[in-house]
Parts: sequence; structure tokens; C-alpha cells
Amino acid sequence: MRKTVASYLGDFISRGSETAFAYRRGLRVVRWSYEQVATTAFQFARELETRGIGKADRVLLCAENSPQWVASFFGCILRGAIVVPLDVQSDRGFVGRVQKQVEAKLALGGALMLPMADLDLPVLRLEELGALVAHHSPAFRKISMRMTLWRSFSPQARPPNPRASASRIAICSQTSIRLSRRLSRI
Repeated sequence: MRKTVASYLGDFISRGSETAFAYRRGLRVVRWSYEQVATTAFQFARELETRGIGKADRVLLCAENSPQWVASFFGCILRGAIVVPLDVQSDRGFVGRVQKQVEAKLALGGALMLPMADLDLPVLRLEELGALVAHHSPAFRKISMRMTLWRSFSPQARPPNPRASASRIAICSQTSIRLSRRLSRI
């Protein structure tokens, strides 16, 4: 049994280049791998950090189902932000009332984000998420994932010593990923 939603990212990384999502964009089919979703989630968490969004801050999410939606959702979870999902067909009045009631600090929207146009807070388009977070280091993913895996699967264990050799850390990470796979089969 999983203790956190963020623990799914360990599984995403272990699946690597397997296709997680495929969707049509015009005549093309765009595919996202599990690792690409996880990497983007960690990069988006870093973007939220630079924007001053952290634990218990609310983020409106009004977009169609997409890999960017999933990555932004996990990015918010990693930062401790509360995701407030809204239907893409919500009218402007409703979205405005929700924004005021929850005191959201950021809104994420898709191509059909017209209801969000009147909000008095920053609005990010999910279609531009990859370009927006590209400058953030994916190395954050490796460090944070190791710590997340240790906390998720072994709450009493201490995180690995930062001075430990890379091979010891790799063995610990591989063991955590194997344990994650076994737990997901139960």
C-alpha cells in the first residue's frame, strides 16, 4: 500500500522509456514516456519553488487530460501545493468564485482556458510546460527521488549518507525500485 501519491514517480522512473501517454495533435501522435512525465514533474516542482509556491498553497488546474496535466499535478504534489482541479467547461463566474474562495496563487490552463482569462493571478498554459521548465535541472529528480524512495518504502531508515560512493547510492536506489515493483504487484 502506498503512503503518498508521489511514490508513483519511483515507478515512473523505473519504467523509463515505456510509453505512458499517447495523444493526437493534429495529424501527429505525440508520445510521452514515464520517465519524461516524472522528469517534467520534478522540473515543474522546481518552477513552483522559483515562483514562491509551496506547502498548502493552492493551484487551479483547468485543462484537458494530457501528460502535461499529470506532470503538473505531480509537480504540485512534490512541492506540497494543493491542486484544485476544475472542469474545462466551467464558466468564468464559477472559476472566479473558486479562485477567491481557495485563495489560489497560480492557475494552470489548457488551450480551452478561456474561463480563466479574467483571473487576477498568474496563468500558465500547459501546452508550454515543457519549454517553461526546460531550464530547470533534471538532477533535482535524482536527488529527490532517492530521498522520496527512502521515505516512502522504509520510514524508519535513514537517507543515504551524502558522502557515500555513487555505487552504494545506486545499489540503494535499485533496491528501493525493486521493492516498489514488488509492492505494486500485491
